[in-house]
Amino acid sequence: MHKDANTESDATLRSDEHEEIEQRRQPLLEDEDWELALTPYEDNPSAALNMAFNLAALRINLDSQRIKPRKSIEALDRAIEMLFPYTSFREVSFNLFRKLTDRKLEFEEEQLLAALGIEF
Repeated sequence: MHKDANTESDATLRSDEHEEIEQRRQPLLEDEDWELALTPYEDNPSAALNMAFNLAALRINLDSQRIKPRKSIEALDRAIEMLFPYTSFREVSFNLFRKLTDRKLEFEEEQLLAALGIEF
C-alpha cells in the first residue's frame, strides 16, 4: 500500500512538472490578450506613445540582466509593436506615403525618407 502511494505521488509530481514545462513553452500573452489590454489607448495617441516608452524602458532593463527573461522581452516587444497603430506615427507615415505616391513630397520630406532608408 505504501508503494502505491509513492507511485501516485511520483505520477502527480511528473504531471505537475509536465504542466510547468508546457506553460514555459506558451507565450506569456497571446495577441488577443494584448489587444484587450491595449484597447484603451486606441483613441489616445499620446498615451499610447507614453505606454510604449514605459514598456521599452522595462524591456531595456530586462535585457540588461545577466540572465535575460527572453519570453518577457518578446512579450514586451509584441506589446510595443501592437501600440504602434494607436500612435500618431501611423497617420504621419501614411501621409508621407500618400504624398510620395501622389508625387507631392517636398525636398525636406524626400531627404527625411532617404535618411530613414526608404528607397523610392
